[in-house]
Amino acid sequence: ASGASHAVSGRVLDEEGKPTAATIVVLGDEERVTDERRGQAGPDGAFTLNLPVGDWWVHAEREGRMSSPRRASVDEQYGEDDLDLTLGATGRVWGYVEDPDGRRLAGARILLRSEPYFDYSGGMISSQLPDPAPCLHASTDDAGRYDLAVCLGCAVVQADANGLAGASAEVEVDAAQPVQIDLRLSRGVSPHGRV
Repeated sequence: ASGASHAVSGRVLDEEGKPTAATIVVLGDEERVTDERRGQAGPDGAFTLNLPVGDWWVHAEREGRMSSPRRASVDEQYGEDDLDLTLGATGRVWGYVEDPDGRRLAGARILLRSEPYFDYSGGMISSQLPDPAPCLHASTDDAGRYDLAVCLGCAVVQADANGLAGASAEVEVDAAQPVQIDLRLSRGVSPHGRV
């Protein structure tokens, strides 16, 4: 039953705890990090998605607001229900990825991970998740640039590309102003930085 899929359901709440319509974004786990699916929550906030067996990260987006991602595990027999996603403020992280010679690199993979992991009702839920938790992924454009709306708080931005060692940096994301994080890939050991 490797093709099995099951329902993952829940509801989206605004910052006042009221149900609201939103776009639901589902990202694959570590082994399927570029697997992205989308769905909709209706005006009552309810959503149901059929997902294949595996671990998934589910978050909601609406009009510049975003929920922290929640893990949904689907096995051969069961899906997940009761996933509450609470929308909150976002910040922006952007920058350029360069190759070892300083040339901007198109098509580099960007992965942004939240750490520590908080939901917007103020509760820490990192005990349910690996640390750090996947949040978002993207690729750099033709100019080697990326730009992501992200959850507020501490995050790690990682970049990698075929044939090159990755680079990463820690960043504090707030809603006040976008944060620029430029990363240079290397031929050797991955450099790490803190911003």
